[in-house]
Amino acid sequence: MGTKCSRPRDEPGEKGGSANGPVPVSLHIYDVGTSGRGQTLNWLLSPLGVGAFHCGVEVYGCEWSFSDVAVGPGEMAVGTGIFCCQPRNCEGHTFCESIPMGKTSMSEADVLELVALLKQEWPVCNYHTLHKNCCHFCDELCQRLGVGPVPRWIMTLANAGAAIASAGDPACCWALVGQARQACCCGPSLAPPRRPPHRSLQDEDER
Repeated sequence: MGTKCSRPRDEPGEKGGSANGPVPVSLHIYDVGTSGRGQTLNWLLSPLGVGAFHCGVEVYGCEWSFSDVAVGPGEMAVGTGIFCCQPRNCEGHTFCESIPMGKTSMSEADVLELVALLKQEWPVCNYHTLHKNCCHFCDELCQRLGVGPVPRWIMTLANAGAAIASAGDPACCWALVGQARQACCCGPSLAPPRRPPHRSLQDEDER
């Protein structure tokens, strides 16, 4: 994603179910924000092969993700950036679609133990819009669950922005997103077309 992902400081309760045998893992994709501008932004960026997304990983009835937290002036965010929410209902973003990632053989207790470990590795102070965001977290969590990496197109804007920044010209990425945002806010009031179907994991493998 390419715009800052933030949430209220108070976290939702962490809940989960129970199951025998392998359980499904789903990747939930959101347009950033709830005003409709995130959907328009992604529509404008899609011809360039990029987009600005929030995402979360659902396993055992809980959706896990990573974000910055909202703090008051002069305050510093502390603790972990990992949080859980009701699947497909992440506050502050607009749900778009779910991608089945396969099944994990990890028990619920093992998943919670893994998340506890990741909470130490993903403090909120390390959140970065381009280098360490919710997409990077979901990619790592999916791989640690044994279902493989997230589809490449989800990481496109973060990776493109990081590449530009490492080349010494971060203004290019921000200018691109800024222009798209300006079009969203100040351009003609046109409803964006429907999002094309997501690329399947099989499609990714064939590329």
